[in-house]
Amino acid sequence: MVDAQRAVVIEVNIHYETYRSGNRLPLLVFLHGGGVSGWMWQEQVEYFRDYECIVPDLLGHGRSSKSHFSIHDCADELLALIEQYKDERQVTVIGFSLGAQVLVSMLSKHPSLIDRALIISASTSSMKFPRVVATMATWSLPLVRNKAFARLQAKQLYISDKYF
Repeated sequence: MVDAQRAVVIEVNIHYETYRSGNRLPLLVFLHGGGVSGWMWQEQVEYFRDYECIVPDLLGHGRSSKSHFSIHDCADELLALIEQYKDERQVTVIGFSLGAQVLVSMLSKHPSLIDRALIISASTSSMKFPRVVATMATWSLPLVRNKAFARLQAKQLYISDKYF
């Protein structure tokens, strides 16, 4: 397994880990989905060990859980993080689900900073009946603490026992 060379909490209130190879290949930034954190990318980081990878925990998640989540605030903080590490290299950002939503916001705010974007499962249109959806999500929160439900969800998402 690849070990993080540095874990830092920067002024922008987001925890991230960097994985460096020493090569000057493009910088890869992995943005996780909702309800998980950077750990979901561990196997991809291992595969891309010849690249420098940055794996943040989005605001409100993982080791950034003390910060309130907002797509726009998260996008701003991640753009500042990328600016610190870019060093004239190409930057590829991979976003899954909630991370993809953040990535769309990042691209709208600073399109020239990111050279390539892989957007996986992002909603790009407004949600109908947002209050109803928010209420239903609130009602479903107790399920998150139910181990049987969590195991079923992990199975559906192909999350191995190692990460469960």
